[in-house]
Amino acid sequence: MRNCLRSAETVATPALAGPSPSWFWEGVRAAYARQDYQTAIFYLLPLAEHRNGDAQKSLGFIYENGQGVPQDYVQAVKWYRMAAEQGDAQAQAYLGYMYRNAKGVPRDYVQAEKWLRMGQSRAMPWLNLPLVKCCFATARTFHPPCQ
Repeated sequence: MRNCLRSAETVATPALAGPSPSWFWEGVRAAYARQDYQTAIFYLLPLAEHRNGDAQKSLGFIYENGQGVPQDYVQAVKWYRMAAEQGDAQAQAYLGYMYRNAKGVPRDYVQAEKWLRMGQSRAMPWLNLPLVKCCFATARTFHPPCQ
């Protein structure tokens, strides 16, 4: 096990200091595609712990959906929040969704709208303002999702 950890450190260490090389993400995507979630988590975790927003968002998704780990909305929110606070628009939208649906956090429409709007305004054209308005008329009034 120690050798296995050493080899992972050797592979992951260069990526901790800055943007991860594309070959690293190709390996993570390949593990994910073959549903080898433990391997994906093994490589994502050191990056996420060193503030890599993409890795944090990926771990949030893994925990939210229980892929290779027990489904854990609290852990999902933890990782989504870390990425969202660094400005990751997709993580911001996911965090808004978690607040809106009371997954891992108490239902909070004010926080949901805040994070959804933030995600929408930061390079997510498909999360358009009419969708956000459909869900929230005001910060205090909830409207069911559009069909």
